Amino acid sequence: MAVQEKADVQRKPGVIFAWIWVVFFLQGMGPGFWIPALTNILKAEGLENWVAIAFLVIPLCALISPLVGGALADQKVPANQLLVATSISGATLLFLAFAALDANWHPWWFIVFLGLASIASGPAGDCLRRSR
Repeated sequence: MAVQEKADVQRKPGVIFAWIWVVFFLQGMGPGFWIPALTNILKAEGLENWVAIAFLVIPLCALISPLVGGALADQKVPANQLLVATSISGATLLFLAFAALDANWHPWWFIVFLGLASIASGPAGDCLRRSR
């Protein structure tokens, strides 16, 4: 039965395109919720001086992430498994970043976790492109 279902999906490229569209939308929607509010969040915590650093670390770490994720997706790990791993690890690290901010840890913890989340979740889009 599973072989028949797989054959049906392969015959319908529109179904595959729709699922890829949904996944790309959900991957982009997450940062769209918290990045615009990041300035207000940091100001509410009394960290006005850290806003520039927070917005600097995200793209810098995102530049590094395809080097790691792309190498893994090309050689060692199937793209679908890497997508799951990068999505879960990125979400976990982002949760830790905001948990550190909420627990009033030193702001560097927030910056470190934010950078690690950017490194971890950056290859997710690369995995989606490679899995097609």
